[in-house]
Amino acid sequence: MNPIAGTDKAKKLIPFIKERMDKSSIAYSIITTNGPKDATALTIKGLEEGYDSIIAVGGDGTINEVAVGIIEKGYGTLGIIPGGTGNDLARSLNIPLDPEEALYSLLSGRKKFIDFGRVNGKYFLNVASIGLDAEIAKRTENVKKVIKGGLAYTISLIVTLIAYRAKRFTIELDDETIEADAMLTAIANGKYYGGGKKICPMALLDDGYFHVVIVKKLNKLKLLALFPLVFKGSHVKLTELVKVYKSKNVKLKFDKEMLLNIDGEVIAVNDEVSFITDERKIEIYIYDKNKKTLSDEEYHVRTEGFLMRKKVVVQEGLHYIKNELSNLGYEVIDIKDVNDSQNIEAIVYMADGHDIEYHNILTNMNSGIDMANSAGTILVNAKGKTTEEIDNIIKKRVYSPLFD
Repeated sequence: MNPIAGTDKAKKLIPFIKERMDKSSIAYSIITTNGPKDATALTIKGLEEGYDSIIAVGGDGTINEVAVGIIEKGYGTLGIIPGGTGNDLARSLNIPLDPEEALYSLLSGRKKFIDFGRVNGKYFLNVASIGLDAEIAKRTENVKKVIKGGLAYTISLIVTLIAYRAKRFTIELDDETIEADAMLTAIANGKYYGGGKKICPMALLDDGYFHVVIVKKLNKLKLLALFPLVFKGSHVKLTELVKVYKSKNVKLKFDKEMLLNIDGEVIAVNDEVSFITDERKIEIYIYDKNKKTLSDEEYHVRTEGFLMRKKVVVQEGLHYIKNELSNLGYEVIDIKDVNDSQNIEAIVYMADGHDIEYHNILTNMNSGIDMANSAGTILVNAKGKTTEEIDNIIKKRVYSPLFD
């Protein structure tokens, strides 16, 4: 966690994260960074100590540092709880910007592998860019030392737009070379950058390619008219002004020293920069849009290791199972019949903090039985024991090839 990210926004999340995680059976530690690159060292240390997931709580810079640690170690899963001002990688991954929603998303456990790039020895996951936007970002850093908040960006934007001149680039792609006078060139792995600007709406984080967005030279009035369109991504429709290419690798050549923005970090570069799509991938937690937001009560059920919720289809009836479980010493907290045994969407139970789902369970209609079997949900307090006994009881009364 970067405690100063988002004007102390991340630091203020600590009590909330502790409250939620303490309700779970998941082992965790909260560690704050003390300075630049500290998150990379802490990530490597955490992985070596046996943690399998490292959650970055902060902005895009903190996320990048954690990702670097995972990439360098070669294993581990990256999670994100947005706590910065930009949060652009979270946007590109559709991770909720609300920290509570983001934490629920992490606990759903859904993951995917995404691409990452390299440029001049540095890794980036989202967007690297050179030109006008990098100049604005650097000026904003300086203005923020005097003026805090959104006003710093607005001032930097106006001043940079007045002073900036288009630059000449030679852009080498996989299959062609382009000469262009451009206001900016963005190498996009993700869609968003610069605090919510949808610079490349067609970018995909897992397709193995960069999208190269070139905003051509244009006068200040046209540039001001184009700027608001970037927030919705509709600027790419102006094909006379904005060009988009797709390439695994990109090389930019230019005459003078320029500023390069890499996932929010601005550095100076000379003569040329090469962007390479790394052949490796990084695993990351993503938002599961099919899972609804959990209430506090549902959250407790989902994350409490000794509570299990089972949606079951049984031949003898739910109350028969309730009696058997009670005889074994399990406390049956709740039992509900749903009077529909033809197609149950899922069985879900909690064990050691992880969801396990069995989909499309069908009832076993034994010959000679004309009535529909019972179906419903049982909520069981397993009192810290394993779920094997409960599984065995329900397994006898549920027909599904998934149990074979």
